[in-house]
Amino acid sequence: MLCNRLLSQRLSGLCRLAGPQIAAPALVCRHFSQSVLARDSEPFIIPKMQFETPMAKPEEKRPNVMKVIEREAIVRADVDGRSKLFVRRAAPKDRMCAGDIVQVETINSVSNPSLTSSFTGVCIAIYRRGIDTSFILRNIVQKVGVEVRYMAYSPLLKRIEILQKAQRGTLFKMAKLDIYLARHGQTAANAAGVLQGSSINPPLNELGRRQANALANAMKDEQLDWIVTSGLDRAIETANTVAKYHKSTPFLSDSRLNEISWGEQDGVNISEAKAVVDKVAHGWMNGDFDAKIAGGESANEAKARILEAFTDILKVARERNYRKIAVCIHGRIMRVIMGTLVSKDLSKMHHFPHTNCCYHQIRVELDDDAESAVDPEQLTFEPIRIDVRDHLADLGKL
Repeated sequence: MLCNRLLSQRLSGLCRLAGPQIAAPALVCRHFSQSVLARDSEPFIIPKMQFETPMAKPEEKRPNVMKVIEREAIVRADVDGRSKLFVRRAAPKDRMCAGDIVQVETINSVSNPSLTSSFTGVCIAIYRRGIDTSFILRNIVQKVGVEVRYMAYSPLLKRIEILQKAQRGTLFKMAKLDIYLARHGQTAANAAGVLQGSSINPPLNELGRRQANALANAMKDEQLDWIVTSGLDRAIETANTVAKYHKSTPFLSDSRLNEISWGEQDGVNISEAKAVVDKVAHGWMNGDFDAKIAGGESANEAKARILEAFTDILKVARERNYRKIAVCIHGRIMRVIMGTLVSKDLSKMHHFPHTNCCYHQIRVELDDDAESAVDPEQLTFEPIRIDVRDHLADLGKL
């Protein structure tokens, strides 16, 4: 009983110390034993603090520091309002467009800003990359000639002036893109006459490595901007051999460029699989592009992934202003590519012969607008050289 009274006194003292912040008692605690209840049934009170619950502040979205820095850099560099020329959503009359005739004035000497030179040309590409935004002008007299790339916010670029807006329907082209489609070197499966589809993945044999070296020597003087290969070892090994003469050239492996799948005939000797393969191949020649071996791939299915891959390849080539790229692939998929891109007819894919480490050179022109879509089926791919194999002449049987 004494304990209870002492506790009540202490609690009362606490309430007085807390002052007006203590509201009416909210919790009643009773004794815990029947014996105590019998002696003292009066409950004691524990007051509950009734502070107002502070409202939670909404989480503030943190700004992207890099974007803030970039915006501030653009504001500092935008001394003459040129940023308006590169606003993507602005009306065509208010922004720079492909086909516009543009004059730029550049500062030739940092120590003497009054020493300037001017260049007038047709805008053939615009790359909107924030503070790194740039555009390419082509000589106004020659539609294929001098091309100059300017950084829009460079302090050395004194003035940008649009002299004439592009006329509706005017289309300028970028410099031509050359694509070298090369087949991989020989493998043991090739030498043994085994049908080698996408599920067969052997490395090059000795002759195959010699062929790859010959291909590399044939292409070492080409200024390759990009080397692309399928995801299979024989193509990657061949492409890596080519790349030894192009050490700074970007390298990409893309499984969408893999050889066609021959299904249950993959790994079977060609003499045994001949009847089945010939039946499918004749179907393709006669327009049945959905024909395929059990468990394998049809010409239409191969075409679909090839178009998807080349759409991405061409987008990158246009964006980076590439001029020459090498694509290391396989025999049948090479025919699908040629039938799809060059002939525009898969039934003519057999018109393009090939051997290990030969190559086809094809050429395409891309739209000048770096923001527009790329559709390989709507582009014209010009065959420049077909089945080039001179570099393999001294290597023995192919």
